[in-house]
Amino acid sequence: MKRMFTVLAMVLAALSISFMACSVSSDNDDSSITANGVVNAEIPIIRTGLADGTYKVGATATALSVEATVSDGGTLTYQWYKNEVKITGATSKSYTPSTTTAGTFKYKVVVTNTNEGVTGNTTAAAESSATVTVKSTDPVVVDAATPLISKGLADGTYKVGATATALSVEATVSDGGTLTYQWYKGDEEIPGATSNSYTPSTEAAGTFTYKVVVTNTNNSVNGERTATSIQSAIVTVIDSTKTNAEKPVSITGITGTTKYKQGDTASALTIEATVTDGGNLSYQWYKNEVNITGATSASYTPDTTTAGTITYKVRVTNTNNTVDGNKTAIVDFDIQVTITAIVNAETPIISKGLADGTYTVGATATALSVEATVSDGGTLTYQWCKGEELIEGATSASYTPDTTTAGTFTYKVVVTNTNNKVNGEKTATAESSATVTVNGNEDKTGSGKIGFDFN
Repeated sequence: MKRMFTVLAMVLAALSISFMACSVSSDNDDSSITANGVVNAEIPIIRTGLADGTYKVGATATALSVEATVSDGGTLTYQWYKNEVKITGATSKSYTPSTTTAGTFKYKVVVTNTNEGVTGNTTAAAESSATVTVKSTDPVVVDAATPLISKGLADGTYKVGATATALSVEATVSDGGTLTYQWYKGDEEIPGATSNSYTPSTEAAGTFTYKVVVTNTNNSVNGERTATSIQSAIVTVIDSTKTNAEKPVSITGITGTTKYKQGDTASALTIEATVTDGGNLSYQWYKNEVNITGATSASYTPDTTTAGTITYKVRVTNTNNTVDGNKTAIVDFDIQVTITAIVNAETPIISKGLADGTYTVGATATALSVEATVSDGGTLTYQWCKGEELIEGATSASYTPDTTTAGTFTYKVVVTNTNNKVNGEKTATAESSATVTVNGNEDKTGSGKIGFDFN
């Protein structure tokens, strides 16, 4: 009997030792412990992930950087990828992306933990990614400068056979181009009339329109190499022995609003002209000396789609076929209309966006932080959201996410530029977002199989 109790005691002791050997507890969610007690390398926890970024071609990018940890004593290594292609030699925890080519590129870093001391898988990996946008900076296109006419042509009235005063134009350019001139009578080019002055003929009675086209040629620019300005004048030659059509008269000239913002709805420019000789009045409008097709009434509504200062002119012609002299008389009236370009608040450029992060419940999260700039002198403000819900009071450039509850959460910051000095939209926004994962902190316990053979 004594021998039987001794054997039973030995069996119970062996059973107790077996249970102790097969019950293992781990406080690390990232360690994998199998049923037979095999321990794998811990998966790295990425404390600070990569941040998206936007740059112009040739700008210096902010380095992408990752912060990762393990608690099993393993060694961390890094490998960077661009659009899923391994970047040779990029094996540190930071990498500065190239900005030589415009486009949108995905960068990824794979963080590997190697632990030769474990009994299972000796490596485990985690990764973080970011999108880098490189915007094209197209070269500034420079066109030849438009000639500036400081002295234009003057109308003139002469008797048949009298000596006319030369028509003369004075023009300059500031871009070093070369000015040339070509004179026209009506729309017909006058051969050889290529200086800056021209003396009209008075041999025949009539009303004649002369114009000069001033051309600036600059072959050193990278855009349009020529630019032109046009000036015109009316020369009337009368036979004093005959009755001629009367010149139109306008007391007020052209009336109408002369200043607009780009895109505004303009009101009509209007001319009120009269004659007393019973002739018929007709009208033709011009924009910067160029005939406006179909604009043949006493009023014209200017276009406001293009910014600049535009000279509008209406040519009023009196036609009187009852007289025995010049049957037409012409007078030009002009007005300048200024269209001011619309300037909107500049969209913020986010030079450093938000970085994803992974944490355990109750851990202290790294603050999400955004860096943004504008060059128009506006004021930047910030508003954070969790999902699509505004976070009250979260209005600085950084925000520390909550880790009290497990789950996957999207945080977003809306950066607003407010510029009350512009004449268009006074606000513009940009945004950046990140995903924050909060893991639970449950212990993992493995169990082994225990067997007894009493044979």
